[in-house]
Amino acid sequence: MSERAVAQPYMRPCAANFGIIVNRKFVPVKHNRRDAFQDSHGGEWKARDQIDWLLRKGNVILSGIGTTIMAELNMTFVRDEVTERQVKFLIYMREDAPDAYADLKSGMFVSVGTL
Repeated sequence: MSERAVAQPYMRPCAANFGIIVNRKFVPVKHNRRDAFQDSHGGEWKARDQIDWLLRKGNVILSGIGTTIMAELNMTFVRDEVTERQVKFLIYMREDAPDAYADLKSGMFVSVGTL
């Protein structure tokens, strides 16, 4: 009878930042004025293209075990309005992950896709 070798998971740092690009309620002390816009549906001021980092570079992850990350997204749909909504996924290689898409360093990010 032979024993099967079971690979033990090991910890390693995440190699990149993984995030989604969203619009947030505009907070003057937190957001840059260049990102501000007035939402056409409710008139609320929002900050465009802010990044929610779901997994940060350097976070400890276990090898061989899936990492599940969940985020709540709220989208407004108006009856009889033809509209397109999308969620943009992003990978950023540097450690200085900014909060706004406009502050990303050129050539250091990959837009993975949309949902």
